[in-house]
Amino acid sequence: MRGVLCAIAVCGGVVLSGCVAFTDPATNVTETSARLNAHGRTDDYPAYFYFRYANRTADLPTAAAKRTPTRTVPAHRPPSGEYGHFGENVTGLSPGRVHFFEVCGADVRPGAEEACGGVQSFFTKPTVAQDSVQGWLWAGSVPQFSDTFYIDAASGPQGQNVDGLFVERSRSGAKVADGRVTCLKVDGDRAAVGVVGKYSGSGGTLSGVFTVIGEESLGFVNQFPPNCAAAGYGNQLPAFDGEIAINDAN
Repeated sequence: MRGVLCAIAVCGGVVLSGCVAFTDPATNVTETSARLNAHGRTDDYPAYFYFRYANRTADLPTAAAKRTPTRTVPAHRPPSGEYGHFGENVTGLSPGRVHFFEVCGADVRPGAEEACGGVQSFFTKPTVAQDSVQGWLWAGSVPQFSDTFYIDAASGPQGQNVDGLFVERSRSGAKVADGRVTCLKVDGDRAAVGVVGKYSGSGGTLSGVFTVIGEESLGFVNQFPPNCAAAGYGNQLPAFDGEIAINDAN
């Protein structure tokens, strides 16, 4: 659960006073639109909220971010004291791109300070005119020790304007690593996806190229910076399950 303060202190989702809101995953994601979601409640004062969104987390607190209209919520909403769900539809997004968003707000009372937080991300659907790789593979050397790899990547037909997200999770569902896609090369049902990010446990740097052959296999080569143009497919591990869609726009 990801939280944002409304001029209050929140610890582990426990409300100490005032209003509270939590950013939820985006839904209804298309090529150019999405619904940004959150849930929360107000106490003795009315409150306001809005979402801000951008292609980079560093842009969220700056003028480079876009924001939804400011909405006012009456005090004691929902009346039951439970959490209410709310959201905003945003349009005009670019296809095949990563977007980050968070909810912002504050109590409507003297001295209340606005706060933002709970950053979430989503990837808009690519068009058929873009090279793209989307889906997941459960792959490794043996099934009982295999991880699940999630890839959302898109670029122009020659690898230009690339963007995307990568996440690796263990069999228990714990995040092993995540990163941003930095290069992409698609050749029929094969694709090379360059990723730079971090390993969750050690905090070490993830940098290299993942190679995918349909839903059959997955490979990885450590490389900094990742070079998809020179990627090979000689050291693949079997995929035991998965749903990968590869689009070659050429």
